[in-house]
Amino acid sequence: MIVWGGYGDGGLLSTGGAYDPATDTMDAARSVTATFDLNGGTGFYTVAPCRVVDTRVAGPALAANTTRTFAVAGGPCGVPDTAKAVALNVTVANATQAGSLSLHAAGADVSVQGTIDFTPLVTRANNAVVQLGTEGKIAVQCSMPAGSTHFVLDVSGYFK
Repeated sequence: MIVWGGYGDGGLLSTGGAYDPATDTMDAARSVTATFDLNGGTGFYTVAPCRVVDTRVAGPALAANTTRTFAVAGGPCGVPDTAKAVALNVTVANATQAGSLSLHAAGADVSVQGTIDFTPLVTRANNAVVQLGTEGKIAVQCSMPAGSTHFVLDVSGYFK
């Protein structure tokens, strides 16, 4: 079992709060905790930091209120198909409005908690451990009232 905790904005929002897409407002910093079962796997393996996704280079940007999936396992970063979860650095850049991204296993329900919250035109980064879903993929839910944001995902290790 892996438990990871932190703050939804990584402590980076200048207002000290977090974006709540349900009410389209900023609120007090909220705690983010993800718990998942690795089905018996507990070993952590590092990989050289490797960029999996960069929508600034291979767009398009993430559109407001959409979910996209990205393959992490079995690709060029050395994460094997047998990986259960990955350690990531998530970066948001060039957002047109405030919002949040929620990363989760592809095919699973979206988390009510954001992995990273952001404000317009400010680059933000946060670490996360995300369970892998269908075919070694993760899903990214972009929650914002309108507009888009670019997204960068770097992997640094995996659990198996």
